[in-house]
Amino acid sequence: MSQDLYLSFPTPEPDDTYASRTLENLVVAGRFSSRHWNHLMLVFVPLGLCASYVGLDDTTIFILNCLATIPLADILCQATDNIASHLGATTGALVNVSMGNVSELVIFMRVPM
Repeated sequence: MSQDLYLSFPTPEPDDTYASRTLENLVVAGRFSSRHWNHLMLVFVPLGLCASYVGLDDTTIFILNCLATIPLADILCQATDNIASHLGATTGALVNVSMGNVSELVIFMRVPM
């Protein structure tokens, strides 16, 4: 298998066995999930938002929202790094420092005192 940017599932060939195709599909799925874990964890964002409307207990809502914060913080980090790379060293560092704490500020604002 080549290490292309686009991963596709292998097409079956006449001499393939079901077990070898299944193993190869699992390997491809594992590579995809290890590269794009943050995109796969985005499923927790709507789950965390809808959890209180469904009537789940507070602990489950907290866990779902904590899991939803992980990929959002990663996307925010990638975005600020991208912006910082276009702005130069000084301004980029200022943007990185300012936006790096946004996820903590959001958590702080939502916690009842």
